[in-house]
Amino acid sequence: NRLLRNEQYDVIVYENSALEMMQAKRYKNTKNIMHIHADYINSDMNGINYLCRHCDCVMGVSDFITSKMEEIPALKGKGVTLKNAIDLTGFTPKHRPEDGEGIRESLGLSENDFVVLFCGRLSKEKGCLELIKAVERVPDVKLLIVGGENFSSNARTEYVECLYNEAEKIKDRIVFTGHIKHSEVIRYYNIADIAVVPSICNEAASLTLLEYRATGLPTIASKMGGIPEYCNKNTTLLVEYNESFIEGLAEAIQLLKCDDMLRDRMSEQATLDLEQFGYTSYYKNFVDIIANVSSESKEYLNGN
Repeated sequence: NRLLRNEQYDVIVYENSALEMMQAKRYKNTKNIMHIHADYINSDMNGINYLCRHCDCVMGVSDFITSKMEEIPALKGKGVTLKNAIDLTGFTPKHRPEDGEGIRESLGLSENDFVVLFCGRLSKEKGCLELIKAVERVPDVKLLIVGGENFSSNARTEYVECLYNEAEKIKDRIVFTGHIKHSEVIRYYNIADIAVVPSICNEAASLTLLEYRATGLPTIASKMGGIPEYCNKNTTLLVEYNESFIEGLAEAIQLLKCDDMLRDRMSEQATLDLEQFGYTSYYKNFVDIIANVSSESKEYLNGN
């Protein structure tokens, strides 16, 4: 607020917070953009139209989120999608064994093990429990779970305890690493045969799925929220989230385990056309949105 009082800005971008939009009414000569990264704002929220009435544009990280935001009367017709991005330079195809050298051995995995990878927070909405139950149904595969309770925490919450209890049923086929620094995660990607994003919530987007693809991993993902917008049928097997979800995950894992040619094709396709999810494309699209919302020209913004 101190900055906004003392300086005139062409555009203010509010990151993932509808409540902060309440401040926008103080700066009526400024264009206000709400950038939404998660599925938590909807038309049923008390006072949401009041919060959003000074918003000139809402940017969603997927068409799924953008369309939901446009259901709010104050945001009707103001939506635009800006797909998320990753730093593509940080990833190389998994066919470089030196990138994962020693990891399998350190985890007690052999070179012949078929490894299914989950990487993410160990929270209910990420679907890790459902994935463990699916792997129970597929013999001769190992499940590698990379991640902790939160982004940098290995706390043993009630849900995490539930995961460990379920894992006891196949304790010789499952490995928990706990939290791993993001800079080291790529090494674990490189020892996996396939990777799974089993989210059971309407995830707005999945950067993890993009990272898997950039590594050349064949993937399986739940057909939830904006996840399908970050993959295609050639790179990812999408599983409907319904009463047969666990069985669907198991069938997808079994299919990829048994079909070497399918995995090879998916691996080749995974890295194609990823430039649209890179930082260069992201920046260009962001600038275009700012230019369209503000009164400045695209040329001015690109030059400054």
